[in-house]
Amino acid sequence: MSSPTPSFSPELAKLRGMSILITGGCGFIGSHCVEVCHALGMDVYVFDNMASGHTVLSPTSSKSASITYIYGDICNGVAFRNLPSHIDFVIHLAAAISVVESMTNPAKYHAVNVEGSNNVFEYAIGAGAKAVVSASSAAFYGDCGTEAITETYPYQGISPYADSKMTMECLGEACNQRQSQTRFFFCRFFNVYGPRQDPSSPYTGVISIFMECCRSKKPITIFGDGQQTRDFIFVRDVVAGCLSILSGASALKLSENAFNVGTGKSVTINRLAELVIAASGVKPEETPIMHCERRAGDIRDSLSCCNRLKTSCSWNPSVELGNGLKTTWNWFTNQADGLMGDLTQVDHEKLRSQGILIFNVDECLLKEMRISPTTATIQQVSAIGSATHA
Repeated sequence: MSSPTPSFSPELAKLRGMSILITGGCGFIGSHCVEVCHALGMDVYVFDNMASGHTVLSPTSSKSASITYIYGDICNGVAFRNLPSHIDFVIHLAAAISVVESMTNPAKYHAVNVEGSNNVFEYAIGAGAKAVVSASSAAFYGDCGTEAITETYPYQGISPYADSKMTMECLGEACNQRQSQTRFFFCRFFNVYGPRQDPSSPYTGVISIFMECCRSKKPITIFGDGQQTRDFIFVRDVVAGCLSILSGASALKLSENAFNVGTGKSVTINRLAELVIAASGVKPEETPIMHCERRAGDIRDSLSCCNRLKTSCSWNPSVELGNGLKTTWNWFTNQADGLMGDLTQVDHEKLRSQGILIFNVDECLLKEMRISPTTATIQQVSAIGSATHA
């Protein structure tokens, strides 16, 4: 089954030939960004620790556009020396992303999402970037009832994760105030789902967890009564939203730097579980739905109003939940067992010889591990670092 095609604005054509850095580009959302940016004819630089996730090796790669993978941790300021001295745009997705984990390890979330983001922002300004889009979160709004929330709603986060994203936004706004060359924007993602969301991670999205239960025919466990609601958006619609902001950055209002990215439609978690079971084709009795105690830090309801993004950037989410679930299930049944998949055994020289992907790594780190930089595989390099990506 092919992936649903979201609505991409004709305005995105102006990005052709531009360069873009994608932090966390081997992650779930990041790998889709890499794929789309490359297809648009952009020169793509990916900055990631590559400890897990996806690299994009496209058979349609051309000499007019390249993908360069650069190993590094956003928390390590020295690693930014390996990045291009000039870049046109940045999509900043590298992050620590679990509400639950943040409750017990808030220091990590400050280090990665605040200090690491500050490193990215300073790099972008120094490299002359026109615009930066950073991944923020609907967790910004906290528990705000069943009404559709606009970007003007005040901060009411209830977790260290939310706090770290709010602080990141404040850093970006401070950058907007002290200089005018690089514009900083923030996408408050609601619940993103789709192919490549790692089912093995304890911090992955609920749809991936439910699908893994269906695949293994184990009970689906829902925290709380299941009547809590969420706004689920397909990953390619998220990518379209981020790129729409970049392509129209120069014309956007200076007072509007935050954008909700959702569908404006909510579903209960109980109903979601039923939809996932239906998409999988598994019999309901083979994957029963169970409930347990609600988790600390979880909000009750979440629903976006995305009129700002729709009006300002001619963007609309176009993948319906049912179609998106079917596509995601198809990926699960075919590829979810090997996220590193087709590239873990392909060495650096072969990739370079194909002219498709250049894989840059820190040679000092490789020497410490007695690995040759010219033959290092992605699997070997992944053992080096511990940075996270979204």
